Amino acid sequence: MNADRVRDLAAGSGATDGSEAGGEQAGEGASTDEAVSRLREGFFTTDLDGENCTVVTRALETLVKDDRAEAIEILEDRFESVCERQRPVLGGGPHPAACHLYDQPVEGPNTNAAESTADDD
Repeated sequence: MNADRVRDLAAGSGATDGSEAGGEQAGEGASTDEAVSRLREGFFTTDLDGENCTVVTRALETLVKDDRAEAIEILEDRFESVCERQRPVLGGGPHPAACHLYDQPVEGPNTNAAESTADDD
């Protein structure tokens, strides 16, 4: 979903089905709470609770205020996995796996095939 469609949805005039929708920009004619509610309804099919709900609400409020980078950071702080923060090393053995569920070396180069290929370019 692109930024214009997110703004349309927050303003109450957008659709999440890919159709074009015109309308007010977020913040024009809609309170932050209304915009966040519309975004939540447009993105989630189930209700969140506890800390997850708090974090998502904070991120959506930040997004409505046009601070996309901060909204991303808020979500990453809560939901980014260890694999997104640090690539696991491809282990040895008959069935090697690059997975943090297996012991990782304390130090050393990442021998991940995808990263090795990127370094060779």
